[in-house]
Amino acid sequence: MGRILEPWLQSGHATHLRPDVLLSLTISCNDDIDVLLEMLQRFSALQELKLLGTAFDAVALPLTTTARPLALTSLTLHGVELSASAYLALDALLANAPQLQTPSFGATCCINDDSCDSIASSCADSIRNGVREIDFVDCKLTDGLGTQLAYYALSSVTSPLGVKISWINNKFSDDDDVALLDALYTCTRIVLFLNCMSNAKRHAKAPTPVEALDHVQEAIVKCLETPDDVVAFLDALSPHALCERLAAFLPLLCEPGDDMWDADDEAAALVRLWPSFAGLDHVLIGILKWLKTPQEVLAFLEGIDTPTLGKPLVALLRMLRAPLNVVKDVDEEDSALDEDSALDKLWPLLKLDWVCDASTGLVVEALPAFHAIEIGNPYFWTFTPPGHAPWDIEFGAFEWLVDAYGRKMTHLKIDASFTK
Repeated sequence: MGRILEPWLQSGHATHLRPDVLLSLTISCNDDIDVLLEMLQRFSALQELKLLGTAFDAVALPLTTTARPLALTSLTLHGVELSASAYLALDALLANAPQLQTPSFGATCCINDDSCDSIASSCADSIRNGVREIDFVDCKLTDGLGTQLAYYALSSVTSPLGVKISWINNKFSDDDDVALLDALYTCTRIVLFLNCMSNAKRHAKAPTPVEALDHVQEAIVKCLETPDDVVAFLDALSPHALCERLAAFLPLLCEPGDDMWDADDEAAALVRLWPSFAGLDHVLIGILKWLKTPQEVLAFLEGIDTPTLGKPLVALLRMLRAPLNVVKDVDEEDSALDEDSALDKLWPLLKLDWVCDASTGLVVEALPAFHAIEIGNPYFWTFTPPGHAPWDIEFGAFEWLVDAYGRKMTHLKIDASFTK
């Protein structure tokens, strides 16, 4: 993988992955990807990072004091081999991630004498910074390191918010377990799960509050062409859903003569508030990002005269009207693909790996209308010329996607098949 991914990450194409847009990155492979750890500090918007079965060898990552804080909230390292220098680099990286909530080390992630101090120190710092959950599950630990982890990670540490730490299936000795429990007595607001509690369920996460949509209503109203359009839009909303300013203005729109001396002048003034626009696609696309479900997007586009829509929105409308013609029917363990599950692959996050070959042209036409794009495996978007080795791979369509729409790429996953 190093011969394929690393040169591309260092290429000009990789710069089109917007550090302030990419939210989720997953890499699953069995090779060394040192260059990635060195690049992560640039991805200031990255919230979720999963590294599965990879390795970091010789890494030097000097973070400057002016480095922009990272938005990372979830970190998963499963089956990852890290050298001592890589752990130090990771520790420096996490020190610049004040919002980190759930670091997880598991599935034979190797913790040895060289890395234990760095792991423990990072764990203690994360607890003090308000992390909510830390998992050490099925890790490979050298004998006696449980005691060392307890001493450096837990002794006299206070969590400001409360934290759950899972140390499960790590083959701790009895002395290690005693040391962990002794350290727990010196802590505040820390819950420790050991092997005997391996079946404990995770706590449910509280839902985030819904943002008020007053500004969305006002933005839509400003895009409407006539007072009649505005009245029709506001009448279609529940009276309880109307924002205060528009609710007060609605009577004036319906019966301007009741409150104005000169109804004709008022009507003329209202018309001037909503002038006609030529080519409203950019406005409509801006409105779409506030719609959370594909059903809402479909209803919104269906309510607009199709001839007034530009090519991207027409293509999006065709996709949403017949999602089963766009999305692959892949055999899964869960329920079979139906129209609703197909729509979920298209909005609000366009999952390109689910697009069937026959609909590629239609989806490409619609790409400007999307605000978030996921590529689950770049290997599907590459080409190896006949007679060439796998590392002579040509990125072709993947490079074009990143160059043209990297600013919208919020989720990227690279798995082992990319190395074929």
